[in-house]
Amino acid sequence: MKRVIVFLSLVLFTTTGLLAQNRYNTIFYTENGEMFWIILNGVRQNENAETNVKVTDLNASMYQLKVLFEDTTLGEIDKTLLMPESSAEITYRIRQNKKGEYVVKYFTDTPLHTTATQTSGQHTVSFLSSNRYPVNPWEQTSVTSTTTTTTNPPDNVESHINMNIGENGVNVDVSINDPQVYSETTVTTSTTTISTVASPDHYVMNGYGGPIGCPWPMEEQDFYQAKQTIASKTFEDSKLQIAKQIISSNCLFADQVRDIMTLFEFEDSRLDFAKYSYARTYDQGNYFKVNDAFEFELSIEELNDFIDHNK
Repeated sequence: MKRVIVFLSLVLFTTTGLLAQNRYNTIFYTENGEMFWIILNGVRQNENAETNVKVTDLNASMYQLKVLFEDTTLGEIDKTLLMPESSAEITYRIRQNKKGEYVVKYFTDTPLHTTATQTSGQHTVSFLSSNRYPVNPWEQTSVTSTTTTTTNPPDNVESHINMNIGENGVNVDVSINDPQVYSETTVTTSTTTISTVASPDHYVMNGYGGPIGCPWPMEEQDFYQAKQTIASKTFEDSKLQIAKQIISSNCLFADQVRDIMTLFEFEDSRLDFAKYSYARTYDQGNYFKVNDAFEFELSIEELNDFIDHNK
């Protein structure tokens, strides 16, 4: 009987752990008051541009973030958000780096409170998983204005009066020339087009002119967080699964692929990840760098055959 109770307790504990799901809130704000929109997984969250946005009710371990500024000259920001292993409220700052580029930086996180709090001037939205607003806030529109001008020239009146006094009395001859008054209408139409500012279509790597497998590699800080997440897993299968999940929605440099490969203990895992990552590597011409992570020449040969068949 005791064994049955223990078994049922273990089943209940395991089931509860599986059903438990982490929840997250994310806060984004600009240091200097720039207005922006938050887009998560391709869905725009706030209707109007704000300086401080809080998105609640997130429950996934990873989100693709895009920040669009109201001032289009400030550019756009793309970033992968990796959520912590327990429920939390994470705060990010949007600011300029030393190069003058706008970036999203992790600031702090706190345990998620059951009672929602809101800072003055903060716009709070519940996470939208489907489009309620157009993703692009500057969708092309046309505005037409019409100006009407009416001109009435002054009356042109000419008159002639002749008066003759004769034996038969007074003869008066009156002649008046009054041209018809006319109106002239001028219509002017102007069209104003509002559209987005064009941005580069891919990252440019200094000194590299080879083939490109994906457009925008991960930033150094995001890659560091990704490595920490993979390394924190105990089992090899879990490490490989998380690594593939990260790279499936990101772009890496060849040396970043190599660095992740070194986190795996087994040669088969390294080879599996190297094959999976080739199509998602920016500088494919530098893919020879991943060979440093292999222990056996046969692995390098198998990878080269795979690349040759998938070019």
